[in-house]
Amino acid sequence: MNQKKSSEGCGGILIGAILGVVAGIIVGGILDSAFAGFIMWCFCVWVGGNIADGTFASKFNLSQRPGIKSVNVHYTNSKGENRNVNVDPKTVKVQGPKVTVNRAIGGSLTLNRFRILNPEVLGLTEKEIPLPAPQKLPPLPAPQKLPKPIKTEEGPPILEPEEFIVGDMSGTELLYTRSDGSKGVIYFDPDSLELTENRVIISPYGTNEEYAILLEKIINPEVVQIVDEEDDEPPILEPAEFIIGDMSGKELRYVRNDGNQGVIYFDPESLELTDTRAIVSPYGTDEQYAILLEKILNPEVLSPQPETPVVPQPEPLPPAVAPAVAPTVAVTPTAPPQFETGVRVIIEAVPLDSYEAAQIMRSLKPDLGPFEVLEALKYDHETILQGYDELRAKDIKTDLEEAGCTINLQTVEE
Repeated sequence: MNQKKSSEGCGGILIGAILGVVAGIIVGGILDSAFAGFIMWCFCVWVGGNIADGTFASKFNLSQRPGIKSVNVHYTNSKGENRNVNVDPKTVKVQGPKVTVNRAIGGSLTLNRFRILNPEVLGLTEKEIPLPAPQKLPPLPAPQKLPKPIKTEEGPPILEPEEFIVGDMSGTELLYTRSDGSKGVIYFDPDSLELTENRVIISPYGTNEEYAILLEKIINPEVVQIVDEEDDEPPILEPAEFIIGDMSGKELRYVRNDGNQGVIYFDPESLELTDTRAIVSPYGTDEQYAILLEKILNPEVLSPQPETPVVPQPEPLPPAVAPAVAPTVAVTPTAPPQFETGVRVIIEAVPLDSYEAAQIMRSLKPDLGPFEVLEALKYDHETILQGYDELRAKDIKTDLEEAGCTINLQTVEE
């Protein structure tokens, strides 16, 4: 290696000497001085030797700096032209699509990552994979409306739900008047019930939320068992259903807390009367309900049935002469009831809770009122549905059987 450098140095000196002679003659002739020509000759000899061994180039950054192991990068410029450059791979910096690297001869260079033809020499992947398109994030849930507290002077703040109906319907239904005058419903967990002097605190069934409602705003206070301490009467308790009980029982009609009419077919033996309430059990059940007397529409059903008077047996008559035989009178047989031609739907039995059956009957007989439908189910259920074609009759039979009724079909010929 040293011999190669020595030979290259000698060659450089020889070239420099030849060039120096020529330059010295020119310069000496121009300046008319042999000394100036000699100086130029020495300079050329020195430059030739340094160029040969690389000293001159290294001093003026014309070649690779010592100690740098460069790599050759092939890339395409913005005009689409292919270019090469020697760079120091240890100085690579990547910022997104931009790659900054130092040249081997000095100075930095910024390249487009996607235009580098051999990125592996810089430690980059052989082929740039485009970043995946940003995925659409699911929409954020709508912010929940927090209940608005209502300031009061006494007790915990009144807190009502923002919604008109809250809670799982498996809970107990509480009806109340909202602050805006409308009616609201809370299906609450009975275990969450707390009572203060003038408020009830409850949680909707299936939640951890808590609301405080003024007692005076509650429409059906019996569900929270609010009883006057001076009143020994049982709490008012009405059925959740509008119609309840086996229709074999006595029919009690009353006005419900929501303003609608309800019916309880009760067992007469279960009746208990207080000063303000009637306590009854729906026929065929062990349930018990307390209804205000002032809300009962037919209070006469609460009166005991008059006892049947005992009719004295007639005294036997003395034997008498047999009268003459009266002429025989022909008895006209009673004509059988006439039915419409078609298929009759005969309701043999109605379930204890006949609410669904009553709804079906109302759809079949829209001209009948709610209580007329109940009367028809109780007394005319075998004759009210007749004159249908076979398909329609079968549909009615299916609907009533799903409501728990026992149904038979009968075809009436002309």
